[in-house]
Amino acid sequence: MLDSGDHVDEFKKLKPEEREKKLNEIIRSEIDNDKDGFVSEEELRDRFRKTTRTHRQREVEDTLKYHDESKNNFTITLQLIDIGCVLERYFHSY
Repeated sequence: MLDSGDHVDEFKKLKPEEREKKLNEIIRSEIDNDKDGFVSEEELRDRFRKTTRTHRQREVEDTLKYHDESKNNFTITLQLIDIGCVLERYFHSY
């Protein structure tokens, strides 16, 4: 539910009581969209969609960087084309 990189590193540095306070701040500011003090099922689903999308985008970027053999940010190989087909099916499943 936390965006990897956005809050995780910060959480690791906090004491347990500070973590609870920070989590409440995140819930109020980033998850409770209508600011009614409760997290509805739809608000929770929206948050999961956002964090999942962000995570998938980072995975794709990391995969492309890994396969960029010439290190010029432009790689076309059969392997990447295969990966692209798999990713396209994966993204369209949501």
